[in-house]
Amino acid sequence: MALFNPVADLKPFKTMWRVRVSIVRLWKQYSVAGGLTIEMVVIDPNGDKIHASVKKELVNQFDQLLEQGRTITLTNFSVNHSVDLPGRLNGFTPVGFRQVLDGSLNPDFLIDLIGHVVEVSHVEMISVNGKDTIIKRYKLHLVVFDNTGTSKFILFDHLARKLLNQPCIELTGPLAEKDPYLLPLALLNLIGKTYLFKIEILRENFIYKHDTFKVNKIMTDLDVISEFVSPNPLKGSLMLMSEGSSQQRDPSDLTPAKRRGGPDVNLDEEPYLNSVTKSGITTRIKKEKHDKSG
Repeated sequence: MALFNPVADLKPFKTMWRVRVSIVRLWKQYSVAGGLTIEMVVIDPNGDKIHASVKKELVNQFDQLLEQGRTITLTNFSVNHSVDLPGRLNGFTPVGFRQVLDGSLNPDFLIDLIGHVVEVSHVEMISVNGKDTIIKRYKLHLVVFDNTGTSKFILFDHLARKLLNQPCIELTGPLAEKDPYLLPLALLNLIGKTYLFKIEILRENFIYKHDTFKVNKIMTDLDVISEFVSPNPLKGSLMLMSEGSSQQRDPSDLTPAKRRGGPDVNLDEEPYLNSVTKSGITTRIKKEKHDKSG
């Protein structure tokens, strides 16, 4: 088997070359002088790259054989002097994974890794010393209500920590394993408290009518919350409640943040309250005739 020449050894004025390279970039271009040509950037096993061109006379012959990402063998080709570019080009310099792991590379340079995403998950698997470590992620489901009704919110780990003043992972333990329906004390302490939530209405909520909304921000400052608490039934902060609670509350026991809205109005019976109606309440005016005195 004949040996392959490294890209670094290629020189002009010789055509008896034999290289094995991979095509990292391939495109076609047209110019008045050269016509339609195939342009490539190829790389050899040593990581050395070179630009290669297929002239217009040979495009039809090699067009079906050349493909980006394919490894090919090139023989009997000519090498020309490269022309300096007007500016500096930045690109990737691939290295082997073994060189990254054994620490043989220069530690003063940063190494970028190019990979293919095969899965997205909240559970992260990390291999350390040949062992897999699972990092658990948690989310918190809340049932909240204000003076307009109830809703369901979901908080992810970083926001739940602000609400609980501790990581969610600390809420798990032997108690949660024995009885998963028994809430930890930190969650029970949230029931009845008032907070200000900024939520995100996602595509699932708008199109598929999902009734659980993602929380983007939480405000626990009482001064800020008090600015949003209003007797207006369309405004107000949200209060946490235990899920499944169905006890009736006396209206006199409700705080301004919990006050219910006014009675429902049937728009069919009161057409002037319909938002589609252009005109408001109309009043008939009786016209009287006055005789002019002579």
